[in-house]
Amino acid sequence: MMKKNLKYLLALLCIIVLLLCTGCSSNNAAPQPISITVWTYYNGTLLESFNTLVKTFNETVGKEKGIIVEAYSQGSVNELEASVMQSAEGKVGAAAMPNIFSAYADTAYALDKLGLVVDVSSYLTADERAAYVDNYLTEGDFGQTGSIKIFPVAKSTELLFLNETDWQPFAEATGTQESEMLTIEGLLAVAERYYNWTDAQTATPDDGKALFGRDAMANYLLIGAQELGCTIFEVDGDGRLTLHFDRDIIRKLWDSYYVPFIKGYFSAAGRFRSDDIKTGNLLCYVGSSSSGTFFPSRVITSDTESHDITLKVLPCPKFADGESFAVQQGAGMVVTAADEAKVRASVEFLKWFTLPENDISFSVGSGYMPVTKAANNMNTIKAAGLTLSPVVEQVLTERLGDVGKKLHTARSRNDQVALDTRLYLRDEIVEIIDGIRNLQRALLGQAETNKRTILPGFTHLQHAQPVLFAHHLLAYVEQFERDIGRLTDCRTRLNVMPLGSGALAGSTLPIDREFVRKALDFPTCTRNSMDSVADRDFACELLAALAIFSMHISRLSEDIILWMSQEFRFVELSDAFCTGSSLMPQKKNPDIAEISRGKTGRMYGNLTAMLTICKGLPMTYNRDLQEDKEPLFDSIDTAKGILSVYPAMIATMKTRPERMLEAASDPGLMATDLAEALVRKGVPFRHAHHKVGALVRYCAEHGKEMNALSVEEMKSVIPEADESMLELFSPVSAVTLRKSYGGTGYEQVASQLAFWKEKLGE
Repeated sequence: MMKKNLKYLLALLCIIVLLLCTGCSSNNAAPQPISITVWTYYNGTLLESFNTLVKTFNETVGKEKGIIVEAYSQGSVNELEASVMQSAEGKVGAAAMPNIFSAYADTAYALDKLGLVVDVSSYLTADERAAYVDNYLTEGDFGQTGSIKIFPVAKSTELLFLNETDWQPFAEATGTQESEMLTIEGLLAVAERYYNWTDAQTATPDDGKALFGRDAMANYLLIGAQELGCTIFEVDGDGRLTLHFDRDIIRKLWDSYYVPFIKGYFSAAGRFRSDDIKTGNLLCYVGSSSSGTFFPSRVITSDTESHDITLKVLPCPKFADGESFAVQQGAGMVVTAADEAKVRASVEFLKWFTLPENDISFSVGSGYMPVTKAANNMNTIKAAGLTLSPVVEQVLTERLGDVGKKLHTARSRNDQVALDTRLYLRDEIVEIIDGIRNLQRALLGQAETNKRTILPGFTHLQHAQPVLFAHHLLAYVEQFERDIGRLTDCRTRLNVMPLGSGALAGSTLPIDREFVRKALDFPTCTRNSMDSVADRDFACELLAALAIFSMHISRLSEDIILWMSQEFRFVELSDAFCTGSSLMPQKKNPDIAEISRGKTGRMYGNLTAMLTICKGLPMTYNRDLQEDKEPLFDSIDTAKGILSVYPAMIATMKTRPERMLEAASDPGLMATDLAEALVRKGVPFRHAHHKVGALVRYCAEHGKEMNALSVEEMKSVIPEADESMLELFSPVSAVTLRKSYGGTGYEQVASQLAFWKEKLGE
């Protein structure tokens, strides 16, 4: 009895301890972090600046407060707006609505009408609100006094950017003052004067140069009309549009831009007017204040001639008799409707992002203007230890004095560009290889899950032999491994340091290329200065490797598209990677696979373009080589874009093993097994092949499947047949018997899986 009571007491004690421990555990458990998603249209240095701050937040304040920010670029403003609207409208295949997204007023207004935009004004104290530039907050008011539905993070306005170096000879010769360009009328007069002055420099008549261009014509029309007293359009609180056209004002706007454009005084040749400055086609332009980061430090007038220039920034010209207005540009951030915790976390991140020190950091990195009053103070900027100068040489000179002016010593554009391209590509290749590894891991995961799943293998898209689905997927793992090998080899060959080669012949100065090589982490220097600046083999090789990779992606996509069709019904893709038909509600289209397949032509085209650029070029550097960037950048972006979504699509793909096995149970798939059984009986394979072919014809003529034949019927065509051959018409048996190295048998596939698990660290 004593032992029994003791047992009860021990049991009770254990229960009490367990309950106490459970209570302690629950009370001390850390709360689950709140994850918020941010969608932007940022790219390049702008995206890098944004992501750097996001990373800092996650590692500091976010970690402390249990907030994780996941930021994703949607590619462009148009792509971002399209993605947001698809999410808002619940389109099939659309991603979940982000917690924060970059938005201009029109998109934010459309989302607000759907009840999806949060007014964040209540989340800011009066002091916090007062910290921002007042006019930046009113953009997101939407007629509701005091509301904030667009959180300011990036703002810009228009300025006049002038090539002051090339302006000086014109100004000295003609007595023209920069101040004349503070008005539209004055700018037009100066542009005509500049055209005539440059025209007089040559014997050819009417070949004067344009002075001026604009990046955004819409701003000129809207702001110009407003300066002259006419608002071209108004939108009321209900979203109704009212247009106003004043004939005289419209005529003045026309005469003040399009007429001088026709006469050649104004121009617009490149994608942006900063491009026109670079080639000497313009002396000045009006553009976003953020475009100052793209203003060139040199003008390249020919293959052999170039010179340094300096930038001067002037106010945006206005009509002389008009009222002054400034355009407000730049997308803010919209917080979307969600549970209270996510909304608070979203606002917490945006407030941190726009703290003066972070506001300045983002502005310097992106070229946008700060959005807080403190960050617009030069003393605050200097205290942050940052400079607004976009030119590296200027920055070095500011910090080091005249030593900074030695930056260009013994360097040419030719070897500098060759260096920069190699530095860029070697990092991008590593990123692409990492992406391919992720894809391999996704394929390996599906192979492991489906290591006993059987489906028909195909040749000529006809049923051939049963194979394991894992075997099929691992075939692509092998192909992608060869892609990695080609990319790795390419990186090895491009990873040599060309700097110090000069224009083509090296330098007379006592430079130390070996020191620079070590500083830039190159394993070796280029041996021949002429080849250093002429070589673009590495670009051709990379584009070839990416084209082959894209071909493999295309083949995998084709398989997936077929497997997903109603005729096959082998797999099903997640809705996140598909869309429905705009007309037929029953359809589910494998969009990502189709788009990836379509990108292959683009990759092939870039390779062909690069090879054509390099064809027939004489030694050494030729201006043709500047055209290598577009195909390189495009192929890299395309490959990275595919690899950003493909692994997740593969990992979430669902298989239908029963349907696959059903398709693999066609007795015709085992015809080769029957022939090999005859070989094991001593029949030469050629004879065995003919005998099985005769049996196939017999079945066709008699309307029977091979596995439905009796032994006697089989013997009538193949005398060597016996009952054991009836057991061959099983896909499981067919797979089991294939034990040759590299085959589809269970043992061989298990060996392949083990190999790739070890190699990929799974």
